[in-house]
Amino acid sequence: MLYWTFAWSESNVQSHLADRPDFGRTECASFQAQLEELISFDSELHNEMAIDTCVENFSGAVLKALAASTPKCRLRDDPRPPIPSGIQDEISLKNRLRRQWQITRDPDLKAEFNRLQRSVTRQLNEWRKDKWRATLESLDPEDPSLWRMRKRVMRFATSFPPLVTPRGNRSLRV
Repeated sequence: MLYWTFAWSESNVQSHLADRPDFGRTECASFQAQLEELISFDSELHNEMAIDTCVENFSGAVLKALAASTPKCRLRDDPRPPIPSGIQDEISLKNRLRRQWQITRDPDLKAEFNRLQRSVTRQLNEWRKDKWRATLESLDPEDPSLWRMRKRVMRFATSFPPLVTPRGNRSLRV
């Protein structure tokens, strides 16, 4: 059995922090199958150049197997539609500017962050209005979709009062 050691420079580590896979969600059987498929063990390691090439191929195979066996995003039980990529890009830019402003406290960055915040809010509101308009236009009075939507919109959420002890304090125990 071969054991490989990897020497990562600080720049390699910094560049891979953002797109680092979530190992808790990696499917181990798929990872192992991908790795066995991508790695060839028939290379002979006689000189330093061959060893370097083999190590590069091995690390590339590990990264490819991880990418193939790890889901790209978490599955959500939420039925909401995903936000369009243009708005997501602007949100990430806004968040990046906010982090820079928090570090530098530059008033120009704060002004740009505030402008982007208003722009993102406006775009999200327009997108939500368009989605709602499309939903309303898709309803048909002939089938039960209209009545299901009316029931969903008109239903009031039942509020439960806080649990109170006989002395009038809120109870933390059930």
